[in-house]
Amino acid sequence: MAIGGYTVALLTMPIERKAVYLPDLPGFLAHIYVPFLPALIIGGLIAVICAYIIGYPVLKLRGHYLSVATLGFMVIVTVFVMNLRDITRGNSGLTGLKDYTNIWWTYAIAVITLYVIWRIINSSYGRSMLAIREDDLAAEAVGVNLVKIKLMSFAIGAFFAAVGGALYGHLLTMVSPNDFSYSMMFGLVVMLVIGGIGSIPGSVVGAVIVTLLPELFLNKLERGIDLFGLHLPQMFGVSQVLMSIALIVIIIFKPKGLLGK
Repeated sequence: MAIGGYTVALLTMPIERKAVYLPDLPGFLAHIYVPFLPALIIGGLIAVICAYIIGYPVLKLRGHYLSVATLGFMVIVTVFVMNLRDITRGNSGLTGLKDYTNIWWTYAIAVITLYVIWRIINSSYGRSMLAIREDDLAAEAVGVNLVKIKLMSFAIGAFFAAVGGALYGHLLTMVSPNDFSYSMMFGLVVMLVIGGIGSIPGSVVGAVIVTLLPELFLNKLERGIDLFGLHLPQMFGVSQVLMSIALIVIIIFKPKGLLGK
């Protein structure tokens, strides 16, 4: 998401603004402007390249080792972003981006993403991915190329994550290293766990629940509300506590999520 956010921010920033805002920007970036849609595709493709570079050695790992390795990649990207000040402005981030992201862009990309993933799952590649998920040794025994299929899934995920990061940056009209942190990653994992890992409808339901529930109820609870004639005082942090409890309950009683397969 960070790779996509920064790439699209640099490509869509007006050349005149770059000259003032980023005077030390390398020439190949300083004198180029790309419209938003092509920039989204370029940002996604750059994330795919990074996914292949890091994925080939990393995806030979399994289980918890793979999770730790991908976390390490996130740290590497964050450190690069913080230190490439001539390009990213470090901790200050890139601000004043044009607010391209609106409801039309968001839902159009969401529909395209769901359709593409649905088509992939119902293809031969998708069946290979499902076989690896169920039993990678058995899948390899019947001829599934584990590294190739894992790399493909890693790259596809990276592409859409980069597009999402770009949309997020142009919604906030800024990108900074703090925007793409462990808390965001944890939120995305919670969406999948609650909705159901391996389920397209589950991922949508999980995203809706985790997004709307805090906005409609939990944030109000933190500020203090009247509930059934009782006045509840301010309880800062209670939204995170309740979401954590809900996550634990779902993991215990419905480990595959609400709509998981």
